[in-house]
Amino acid sequence: MSGKLWCDLFYTSDRKIRYKNVSPVCQTQALTGNCDFYRCFERRFPCGRDGYVVNHATYFCDKLKLNTQYFNDEAKAAINASNVCLISHFRSLYQGDSTTCETIKQTGIEAIVECNARNAARPDYCQLVRNNWDGYWRLFSARDMYKLARLSTRVWSSLIVQSFNCGSESLQGAMGSIINQINLLKDYLG
Repeated sequence: MSGKLWCDLFYTSDRKIRYKNVSPVCQTQALTGNCDFYRCFERRFPCGRDGYVVNHATYFCDKLKLNTQYFNDEAKAAINASNVCLISHFRSLYQGDSTTCETIKQTGIEAIVECNARNAARPDYCQLVRNNWDGYWRLFSARDMYKLARLSTRVWSSLIVQSFNCGSESLQGAMGSIINQINLLKDYLG
């Protein structure tokens, strides 16, 4: 049996999966918003490189962690709170006996939409974004935005609505950054 065929069979999105046992270290990581929790989750319930945990959760969590120097202390605290919120949606799945890759993906989508809405409800959210604009836009290349849009239109629309709610200045800035990223991608692709 070829490797690709084996992966296709093993990582079917509706197949119930469980590989490793629950780890107390991983549970602690979940409580603190540590990105390594997603690696634990993937070891316990492997969905592969195209699954939600590797392709979205770990990718964006690590990207945030690597770019924290571009944010002020208030934004760093908000990002950590967001990580704790996102990961909290996976704790009960992690502790369960089995799940499916599709359930994991849908849990991730719900987590993003809910945690983004919770962040946007902060009274200082728009000011926080404005004060850290460069940091936020370092995080989202055109490829990343495309990745989020492919994940779910709910995720993409929640981000646009939040920008819109911060006023036309924020929306213009967001659209300008998106256009710049698309132009950079077009230049890169030739």
